[in-house]
Amino acid sequence: RYDKIVNIFGERYSSHIPDEVLDAYSIQTDKISNQIFLSREEENSQSLPRSTAGQVIHNSQFIKGYVQDGLSSALDFLWLLENDKVPSHQNTNITVFICWRPAMCDDVRDKLIDYGIARERLIIEKY
Repeated sequence: RYDKIVNIFGERYSSHIPDEVLDAYSIQTDKISNQIFLSREEENSQSLPRSTAGQVIHNSQFIKGYVQDGLSSALDFLWLLENDKVPSHQNTNITVFICWRPAMCDDVRDKLIDYGIARERLIIEKY
């Protein structure tokens, strides 16, 4: 149904991420980009997360920071940005699913709208 997918997952520490998420997010292709943002992980953490198969998850998918920090690179992966905005003709080609705490959802929503994504293309679940 979708030509490309970007998954952005946020957590405080890599040790809080379920194995199922680590396994799913270890997949990187030209059609799928998976990123995990760690807001409180130590910069020089010696314990790289592992998939349930025991493979070290490639640490380039782990980024110190917040989910909001990944929006620009996600839109770039989808080839949607022109001059830091999503062209209006692309608004029918994107659907964004956001779920998390209300403040983060509101912040991500506002940033995506600032990028030019139409509000009706955002599906938000706050909990």
